[in-house]
Amino acid sequence: MYRAARLMQVTVVMLNSNAAISLRANLDAYNLFPWPARTRAQLSLTFHRLMDWKRDLLKVSPVIAATIHRIALTAGAAAPATLAARLDYLTNYGHAKTASGEIESILKVMRRNATRFPGTWLHEGWQAVRVGDKPRAVVAIGRARAVMGDVVALGQNKHIADQIDVLEKRVYE
Repeated sequence: MYRAARLMQVTVVMLNSNAAISLRANLDAYNLFPWPARTRAQLSLTFHRLMDWKRDLLKVSPVIAATIHRIALTAGAAAPATLAARLDYLTNYGHAKTASGEIESILKVMRRNATRFPGTWLHEGWQAVRVGDKPRAVVAIGRARAVMGDVVALGQNKHIADQIDVLEKRVYE
């Protein structure tokens, strides 16, 4: 248990500087002591950071991604960060068309449980664009703008506003 806790410290410390080391430590902690919810939930977030960090170089097996997501869900099936990480994987690694049903299922949970999370509405908007539902996309843009102010970190507001602008341009092109 002590060693797993130390590995989780490595996970957190290395997350922003080397996501590969962070994920390895997180996986090792999970394999040593899988009981803590924090360890299981963090797997999805660490994996997501690695995807962002090395997107151009990373080849991710759908089986590995699904396994990490399944483990993270055991820590909280409706955790917005876990669900958003799965949506990011599906959409950024070319699975949006083949996993449309899974995306819609995740969005249904997020619309119910994460209404104040701008990512919910950004993902909703992009899914609406993919399926050709312009009215749904317009509503999602409005909701993303409305909840954007709820994001505490001011640095995040600019990033979210930029994402909303990109989505809006796509809807109205």
